[in-house]
Amino acid sequence: MGMAATQVRLLALTSRSHDIELKEQQLSNQKIALSRDMQKVSKNYQNALNSKVLKWTNNQGVSCTDLSYNILMTPNTINQSSPYLITDEDNKVVIDSKYKKYAEMISADGSANGDYESNRSKILSSLTGIDESKIAQSESYSNSLGGYSEKMAQLKSKEPEIKSTTTSPEELLKKVTSNGDGVSFSSGSNWAEAYDKCATIDIGSGESASKKISQIFTHLSNSLEKYFPNDESFNEDLETICSKYTEFLKSGTELTGGGVTGSGNNYKINVKDLINEMLANNTIVATDGKTYKCTWYDVDSSTYQTQKANHDAWEKEYKALTKEYDSTVDSANQVLSSEQETQIEFYDAIFSSIAENGWTYNNGVEDNNYLNQMLQNNIYTITTVNRDKEYDSETGKYSWNNNYTTDIASNMSKITTVNNSDAATEAYTEYEYQKSIINAKESRIDQRMKNLETELSAIKQMIQGAEAVRNKNIETFMNIFG
Repeated sequence: MGMAATQVRLLALTSRSHDIELKEQQLSNQKIALSRDMQKVSKNYQNALNSKVLKWTNNQGVSCTDLSYNILMTPNTINQSSPYLITDEDNKVVIDSKYKKYAEMISADGSANGDYESNRSKILSSLTGIDESKIAQSESYSNSLGGYSEKMAQLKSKEPEIKSTTTSPEELLKKVTSNGDGVSFSSGSNWAEAYDKCATIDIGSGESASKKISQIFTHLSNSLEKYFPNDESFNEDLETICSKYTEFLKSGTELTGGGVTGSGNNYKINVKDLINEMLANNTIVATDGKTYKCTWYDVDSSTYQTQKANHDAWEKEYKALTKEYDSTVDSANQVLSSEQETQIEFYDAIFSSIAENGWTYNNGVEDNNYLNQMLQNNIYTITTVNRDKEYDSETGKYSWNNNYTTDIASNMSKITTVNNSDAATEAYTEYEYQKSIINAKESRIDQRMKNLETELSAIKQMIQGAEAVRNKNIETFMNIFG
């Protein structure tokens, strides 16, 4: 009976030992699974740390703003009132819920070549709050200005020419009918001959010489200025040259390269050097490098008088047209403020592009994260619009030509790619939460494994005791029958 009981106990302890070892193996497998879960959580966190997001910047990334549909597609200070169109792979403009009803007024099904002009005033008025009549009036003034500009350009191209005379300085100097008070030449009887013969004029010295040369310049200026009617600087040039000579003569110092020669009690002025300096801004040099020619207007001739009369009549007409143009500009400036004009230009760029290229609706773009992903994955691109204004004389209206530049968002100068700090913060919170759950599970498993190990150790000791009793009983039994 004792041996049987011992054997039953030994079998029970052995069975329990096997159960514990199985449970330990199961718990060990659970720990391995938890380790894989922790690796997955860590990987998700690492991916979040490495994730990028597109941001708007106006200063090369020094400061950034979350990229949104409003920043790109509504007038604001951030985009500096320049639209950045969100476009799909077909170059259609992506529309949110705010713009959808306006886009449908242009093209009901989103197709290209829609009609914007018919509903332009209505759409702009609804978006900006500006009265439709003012928008229409502003457009009318703009078209009128285009008409005036074209007329002015055409009239300008027909401006009558007043032809100048290009001759040698001697021919011009023949217009100087007298030599001037107390002027006598070393050779020649008048200014033209004195120039041709490189004659000189005695002008004395000191204050007397300064006075003399001032008289000469005054006489030449009064005699010649009318032959340079379009040259307001002629007399100014003469005054500058006269001042140079008079200051020199007062000081008595040497004047390098000037037309004055001599020293002491008697200075002389070279007529040719003096005249050439006076006509420097109206002179051309012939190919031989020696013969001088000056350009002037023969105002005494009948040809000049006829040309001048024709030009005066033309100028009167041109000034009257300019006055009408300026008056229209003033009227146009009173209709809309510069801020309102900027708003209209912004929306014109968007909706004329919708009319030309079509549109597609996606209310998901109102979510910044969704928009960011669509732009980062290049499913959507960004298009800028440059508009050229052209006046059509047949219709009497301006037309606009849109020029598009489309690129992926990450290549845009106003958009930069940065680490997604929001995603990292959210991922860190999730990481800590999942880690705490895994750690708690692992702690419970460790505690259960510890308890099982303690139990298994006790069972092994009991098995050893039972085996010892069994062995002793067998030994005693064998001795009885031995």
